[in-house]
Amino acid sequence: MFIGLRLRTWVRNLIAAVLTVAVVLGIILLIFHNKDKIDTNLYDKNFNRISYINLQGWDIDETPYSEQYITIPEKFNKVYEKYNSIQNKQGWDLADYKGKSAIEYIYKVKNYNNGEDNVYARVIVLSNRIIGGDIFKMEQGGFIKALK
Repeated sequence: MFIGLRLRTWVRNLIAAVLTVAVVLGIILLIFHNKDKIDTNLYDKNFNRISYINLQGWDIDETPYSEQYITIPEKFNKVYEKYNSIQNKQGWDLADYKGKSAIEYIYKVKNYNNGEDNVYARVIVLSNRIIGGDIFKMEQGGFIKALK
């Protein structure tokens, strides 16, 4: 009788431990699954890209000026090295994406230096994540600056 009671208690404890581990694993999987979903889908929509650029202080036209596929070069020349140094200052590194295809979205900026013309915001998106961006003036003698 004593052995039977001890065995039942042991089985109950084992079942409780297995259920606890299963619940904890389920919670961990749910957290990481949703985190990945949020990260990977964040910039697949125009509204989200606009919101991101707005958060950096820029008022832009809501329709992209241009949208095109680009390929990050396998080997950076001096111009691309300089461009990547702008990205590095913002916490991005295009060197991590050498040889990969991305989408470049360009928006007209409306609030640069009291409405100065021909100023645009660019974001580079790969796998629905922003991997680079800048503000630039599209004309001779123009500029490229950090987006942030």
